[in-house]
Amino acid sequence: MRAEFISGLQALQQSNRPFAIATVIEVEGSASARVGSHALFGEHGANVHGWIGGGCAETFVGEQAVEALAAHQPRTVLADLDDEVFGLGVAC
Repeated sequence: MRAEFISGLQALQQSNRPFAIATVIEVEGSASARVGSHALFGEHGANVHGWIGGGCAETFVGEQAVEALAAHQPRTVLADLDDEVFGLGVAC
């Protein structure tokens, strides 16, 4: 991990506020994020550091982060950017 990401992680840990780490573990098709991309999301779902993709993916993952924090459970999510009906909407 990059030093600036680790610094952001340490700052969140010291704040004693809930946060989530999102990491891209697989990419299919056209996507702006790459495997290994990561971001830190605050307790309200805002990206506070890093990048895991465009606006649609980031918003979706932020919502998932809030739910995971509330459940106190990690999760793996599928952000389908290709299917306009069953996915996240218009491909980002």
